[in-house]
Amino acid sequence: MKLSVVVTVYNREHSIQRCLDSLLEQNMDENNYEIIVINDGSTDRSQEIIETYCEKYKYIKLYNKKNAGIASARNDGLRYATGEYITALDSDDTVNPNMYRMLLDILQKNNYDILVYDSTYKYAEHEEYFSMLDAPEGLINAKSYILGCPAPWNKIVKKSLFDLHNITYPDGYVYEDYATLPRLALYANTIFYKKISAINYFNDKSGITRTRGYQPYWMDLLYCSKLLEPLNVKYKDEVELKVYDSLLLDTGKLLVEYEKKEELNKIRQYMKATYPNWQHNPYIKKRGKKEKLIAYLLYKGQMRIIKTITSMKKVK
Repeated sequence: MKLSVVVTVYNREHSIQRCLDSLLEQNMDENNYEIIVINDGSTDRSQEIIETYCEKYKYIKLYNKKNAGIASARNDGLRYATGEYITALDSDDTVNPNMYRMLLDILQKNNYDILVYDSTYKYAEHEEYFSMLDAPEGLINAKSYILGCPAPWNKIVKKSLFDLHNITYPDGYVYEDYATLPRLALYANTIFYKKISAINYFNDKSGITRTRGYQPYWMDLLYCSKLLEPLNVKYKDEVELKVYDSLLLDTGKLLVEYEKKEELNKIRQYMKATYPNWQHNPYIKKRGKKEKLIAYLLYKGQMRIIKTITSMKKVK
C-alpha cells in the first residue's frame, strides 16, 4: 500500500459525497491506494452515504465510532492506515483530479519524508489561491516547515514518522493539528514544497472552532502549545513565533473581548515561564508597532487599556 487518505466525518451529509467523488478521480492503482473514513458518531445521513461508496469501491474503508472529537478520529486514522505515506482530507473539502498520483510520484522518486502543497480557499462565489508557507518551490528546511500551516490536509507524510516516534494527536483537545504536525520537523530529513493548489478548502464549515462567543476550548491552545516545547531545543524562535501569534495575540485578544481575566492570566504566566524574551524574537521584531504594543499589553494583563486604545475587531 502506497498512500492512505484519512477522511474524518461528523455530520457532513451535505458534503461527504463531493469529498469522496474527488478522491475517486486520482488515477491511482487500487492496490496502492486506500481511503480510510472515520465516522465520528454522525447523527445525520453521513454513514448511509459512505456505505454506498464502500459497497462499490473496496478501497474505501469505513470505521464507525462513538463521537469523541477530531483528535481521536485522526488517531484512529493513523492506527488503521496501512500506506507507506499518509495524508488527510476534511470531509467538506476536495482534492483536484490526479493530484495525489502526481504528488506521490514526486515523493517516491526522491524519497522525501514530507511533501507540502497549497490550496484554494472557496468563499461562496469567490475563490483565492492560498500559499501554505512563505517559501519558493523546492526543498525547504525545518524552520520554514514549522512556520507554515500545520494542517494535515496540505501535506503527504511518510507514516513511519508518526509510528516510529509515537506522534499522535492530543486526544480530547481542539487545535490538535497545531500541536502535532510541527513536531514532525524533528524527524524529517527532507521536506519538499510543491507550489501547486491541490486542495479546495470550502469556507462553509460549521465546526467547533467557528462557534461564536466565548468558548472554554479556546484554552486548549495553552495545552497544545506545551506539546510543541520539545522543538525549542532546535527551533525556539520559530515555535515562539507560533505561540506568540496563536496563544498570546489571537487567543489573548478574544479573552479581552469577553473579559476573561483569569484565563488571560494563565497565558501570561505561561509566556513568562517559557518565553520570557519573546520581544527579542527576530521574527517578532519585524512586526508592526501596533501589533507589538497590543502583545505587550496582553503580556502585562492590561485589559482595560487594550479596550480603550483600539477596537478588538480592527487589531491584526
